[in-house]
Amino acid sequence: MLLTNKVVSAQEQINNLVVPVSYFINHVSQLEKLGSNLTKYKQSSIVGISGMGKTQLARMYAYENKANYDLIWFIDCNLDINQQLLRLAKSINTQLKSPMISEDVAIVRKDLMTYLASKDRWLLVFDNLKIKENKKVADFINWEHNGNVIFCSQDSELLPHIIKVNAFSKTESIALAKNILENKNPESIEFLAQEFGGYPILMVQGTQLLNQVQGLNLEEYKKKIRASDDKIELNIKLAINELKPTAKKLLNEIALINNQ
Repeated sequence: MLLTNKVVSAQEQINNLVVPVSYFINHVSQLEKLGSNLTKYKQSSIVGISGMGKTQLARMYAYENKANYDLIWFIDCNLDINQQLLRLAKSINTQLKSPMISEDVAIVRKDLMTYLASKDRWLLVFDNLKIKENKKVADFINWEHNGNVIFCSQDSELLPHIIKVNAFSKTESIALAKNILENKNPESIEFLAQEFGGYPILMVQGTQLLNQVQGLNLEEYKKKIRASDDKIELNIKLAINELKPTAKKLLNEIALINNQ
């Protein structure tokens, strides 16, 4: 039976949650602060430069607290926000077996906000906001509601109740490398922790390359990294070079679609 103060029954959760990575480490204090902000203020923001683990922090919070919600929905702000809200509206309507929310993309945003405003036990996450892009979600920042909203952005402008994510310490970097690196080679762990300055995305890329790329030994990888002006781009190229031609073609097609 549907309760009037909930989105859907607890047995039929609506979500597009992606399970966080298994090697997620050392964010206990940030997760606690995130939970505290959401309890007190109904919203919180995770701010840091690209690749610092903002998305993983939001995913981990959602995953650990999924039993507290009937609806969890991540919106990638790199893509069309209204189209993603439309997909959410359709999911809600399907679950309720009733057209409670308009499926007209021109008005779905306002209609969805009106519908959710009086409900509880829901979580929206606006992810991948870049510098000067927070205004794209200004209406959600100023929204009065009874659910929870998380904003993940590179920019603190306009955002409420900010939690900053920074580079890992040397100890945290070593722990991350040990979690991912299959051969646990001490020299490789020290290189990864030292070379990438606690930058999580680079450390994850580097360890996975050493795990997966046949013939890429540590010394060769060191030379390539130290000669590169863009380490992230280099890591991506090394990974793509391992793909079969058909997989490369598919990846290029996906990238083209996402940029249209």
